[in-house]
Amino acid sequence: MVTCPRCGSREVGKVGPRHYYCWDCCAEFNWRGGKLDVFLLDAEGEKRPLKLSALRIRPRPQPAL
Repeated sequence: MVTCPRCGSREVGKVGPRHYYCWDCCAEFNWRGGKLDVFLLDAEGEKRPLKLSALRIRPRPQPAL
C-alpha cells in the first residue's frame, strides 16, 4: 500500500503510472528514475514543487514493477 510522503496518510489514489495523489494533504507525487518528486496544488490547480526536506516520512525506493 502506498502512503503519502508528506503527511503519512493512506488515502492515496493512483492517477497514472507511478503517479499518486493524496486526498488528505492535496499533494501529488511520483517516482521518476528512482527519484521521488512531490508537488502541492495551489488555488489555481498549478503544481508547486515541494522540497524533500519538508517531508515527514523519509522516501523509500519504489519497488520495481
